[in-house]
Amino acid sequence: MVLTMIIGIVTSGLWTIAFMFSTSDLDAVSLSALPILTVYNQALSSQAGATFFACWLLFVYFGAVISCTATTGRLVWAFARDNGLPFSGTFAKVHPTLKVPVNATIFCTVVSIVYGVIYVGSTAAFNSIIALSILSLNVTYAIPQGIALCRGRKKVLPKRPFDLGPVFGPFCNAFSVLWIALYTVLFCLPVFLPVTAINMNYVSAVVVGVVLIIVVMWFGGKRKVFTGPDVVIEGLEATA
Repeated sequence: MVLTMIIGIVTSGLWTIAFMFSTSDLDAVSLSALPILTVYNQALSSQAGATFFACWLLFVYFGAVISCTATTGRLVWAFARDNGLPFSGTFAKVHPTLKVPVNATIFCTVVSIVYGVIYVGSTAAFNSIIALSILSLNVTYAIPQGIALCRGRKKVLPKRPFDLGPVFGPFCNAFSVLWIALYTVLFCLPVFLPVTAINMNYVSAVVVGVVLIIVVMWFGGKRKVFTGPDVVIEGLEATA
């Protein structure tokens, strides 16, 4: 996990430096329907070269999308297995011959295709959902840290080899929660002024919509049937 963060910091840092030195018109990039193609075109001053690198990037993504779809299908299957989704019985099935969650994987594939069609109709809506996925990921990091901070790290966390201690640990938890709270607000602010219906940041609307869906599902019956994952963590029984 730590190595993943280090690789991400190094590669994103190098990409950011190359991006800033190669881009001559940031407004054109932000308003472009395909920003990466605009960046390549400005960096290379060649439409042919930009097209080649964009196609090469697309080729790389084709390889990654297979593993992403398989992983997403298994996540949907696991959530359905715990009765957390509508039609959980259908998505929790495992194919008797292939031994994989075929229904859940097909569902994820269809959703991905429909989601891709959104980009054709509205780039603002597409980008808002992308932003929501990033924002939601960070919020899921903050929630357990907030719980550990409020209930006490000694009561919540099991014995572990990597312990930040009684001072630095709560500081990291508090800083993460406050930073992500600020991060959430900043993510919902408008990007352009004056704000119009076209350039408005719709992340806040998408967030409210998703929260409403979750609340309706939870109080509509899922709180009675959702079991949660059956996870056994070595050492956790010592804190019970």
